[in-house]
Amino acid sequence: MFTGAMASGAMATGLLIALGVGTAHADVLDDIDKQYDTGAGGGQISNLIHTAIKLRGQGFRPSVGNVDDLEAAMTKRPNQIPLIQALQQTVQYQKQNQSRSSGGGGPALNPPTIGIGGGNPGSYPPDPNGGGGINIPLG
Repeated sequence: MFTGAMASGAMATGLLIALGVGTAHADVLDDIDKQYDTGAGGGQISNLIHTAIKLRGQGFRPSVGNVDDLEAAMTKRPNQIPLIQALQQTVQYQKQNQSRSSGGGGPALNPPTIGIGGGNPGSYPPDPNGGGGINIPLG
């Protein structure tokens, strides 16, 4: 009985792999690249997949949802629209993460300040000649 269960499990696993269902999440970009790699002058899918792989190489991996959408889009071929949309969303997600990590959403380089007193900003204690005051950064 145990042998029959193992054999059934092995057959099911083999069937899933043969159907492509067992593709690892990390490999879906590579699989698409192999199928659509036409070089720098390629079409929209080729250009999107190259961007996605480049961003992944920089450490900006697609989300689990992106990978699921890419895998689902691959099953809808020859219609390439779902694949293009999934790749666009993947690249958008990766670029958002890239922007966040590079400080794109952080504080401004020159944050606004509130000045108290007049004259030479940033000097404390105040200048006895009438200048100076306290300058407090808000950012």
